[in-house]
Amino acid sequence: MPRPMVISDTIQTVQSMVSGERFESKTQLRRHYKANGMVEVGNETNAMMKLAAQKPERPKITKGEIHQAIAKVKQGYRPELPAD
Repeated sequence: MPRPMVISDTIQTVQSMVSGERFESKTQLRRHYKANGMVEVGNETNAMMKLAAQKPERPKITKGEIHQAIAKVKQGYRPELPAD
């Protein structure tokens, strides 16, 4: 039988990393962390966006440059590979 999805506020007992107090409520734990200047870290997308921003940008290649490269290969061009 279908039932509504309910997200509970209760959790298994968690010990605060700040004071060692124990909490059984997500809300109380978050209030405690916030009052002590702590930031709860999870799977935030902001962290992923920062990592993506750090990646070097790939060089822009035009269609003309691609066609030129294909033509060079068809004419027999082979790049020199470094010796092992």
